Formats: sequence, C-alpha cells, structure tokens
Amino acid sequence: MATLKTSRQRFLDAIEQCQSKKLASLVRKGYDVHMKNSFGQNFLVHILQQQHNVDAKLRAKRSKIFQLLVQTYNLDIHSLDTYGKNLFNWSANLNCTQEALYLLESSPGDVDILLRDHSGSCSLHYAVEHGNETLVHAIVNYLLRYRLRFDIKDAHNNTPEDLARKLGYDKIRHFLNQACRSTVFLSREIPYQSQSQMPSTAKSISSSSLAFSSFAESSEYFNFIESKVNLAKNFEDWKVVAALRAFKRTSSDRNLNKLRSLSLFQ
Repeated sequence: MATLKTSRQRFLDAIEQCQSKKLASLVRKGYDVHMKNSFGQNFLVHILQQQHNVDAKLRAKRSKIFQLLVQTYNLDIHSLDTYGKNLFNWSANLNCTQEALYLLESSPGDVDILLRDHSGSCSLHYAVEHGNETLVHAIVNYLLRYRLRFDIKDAHNNTPEDLARKLGYDKIRHFLNQACRSTVFLSREIPYQSQSQMPSTAKSISSSSLAFSSFAESSEYFNFIESKVNLAKNFEDWKVVAALRAFKRTSSDRNLNKLRSLSLFQ
C-alpha cells in the first residue's frame, strides 16, 4: 500500500508541475500510469479538477499534459467512475472547454456525449448550465453530423433547451431550438441511478469534513457542490444554480464562505 501511495504521489507531482520528462521516467521505471483512485478515476480527471483558478499559462501546460496522457500513454477516456461520469462528462461539468474540444476533435464519432451520469445530466446539460456557448455549439455541431436528437431530459425533466430558458441564456436557447430541427434520430438514453444510489462516501460529505489535497478527496469536493446544484434545481432556484456553476472551485476558506452564503447551502 505504501508503494502504491508513493507512486501515485510521484505521478501527481509530475502532472501538476507539468514535467513530461519526469512522467516518462516514471513509466520507464514500471510505475502504472493507468492507476485509478477509489472513485474509479484516472489522472485525466484529476487534471480537469485542477484546471480552475489557475493562470492561463499553467492551464495551457496542464492541457498539454492531458493530451500527452491520451495520445502517448493511452489513458482511458471512456471508463465510468463511481459517479457514472465519463471523461467528457467531467470536462463539461467542470467547464474545461479546451480539453472537451480536444476530445471531440481527436476521437470523432467515439465520444459518448449523451451519457447521463448518476445525477441524470449529460455533457450538454452541463455546458448549458455554465452558459458556455463555445462548448454548446461544439457539442451540438458534433451531434448534428449524425443527426442525433439532443432533447434528452435530465433527472429534473429538463432538456438542455429548458435549462437555457430557465437560466436566461436566450442565445443558447434559440440556437438549440433551431438546431434540434435538423435532428431525426432518437439518442440512446443510458439508464442512470438516482442521487440516492450514489456511493456512501459521496453522500456523507459535510462542509467541516472536506479535504482537498489528495487525488480522491478532490472528487468528494466536486460531488459536494453537485449535491447543492441538484438541491437548487429541486427548488427551481435557478439563480443559485447559475451562481454555483460560476463558482470558482478551490479549497480556500474564502470560497467555502461564499458557498455558505447561498440560500440553499444549509
């Protein structure tokens, strides 16, 4: 166990410091770059979770490491974690536009965009919630190649167009409305588990027990925020949904205090 922990930390250090040579050296020494954390997530998800609240230069460097792990080391972009998310779902959920576009361009026809995770949302739902016009257009244009319908409903019975309307993203709503007319084939809706069926480690998180330093713990924090988003949706409080999606996901006490100030945080 100690050896596994050491090898994981060595990879994390190389990835977060964008040291491709150190990464290659670890692989040559026999360390497993395909290892996953207790949530079934590989290092690609970790990179996405670290892309917020960093300067543009570091973000670009980490994006290159992300591409290196996919192209050179063949890390799996399709596997599902314990939250029912694949890599593209995470990229949209975390508003990582550059990585999402890379996945679309590098794996044409091979990205499961309409996969719904355990909270019932697909990548297009998340892109709309962020008001990310660039990613919404890219996803929809990708689906239009195959004339796939994207009026898929989330666990709250909202299509992406419904979300755009409720969140006040009129340009996105109009685009989705017009584009949907060009689709004919029903999307394959993958069954999802309800929020109540998620792992117990995710359900039991409290603000006082959050930790952010390790590979696994960062995923707990992101799921904690997702639970607040879903609570706001249940109450049709779309201002809180928009605020949470715009929230800078970092481990600082200042940002946790901002979360506590939202009406549905308690």
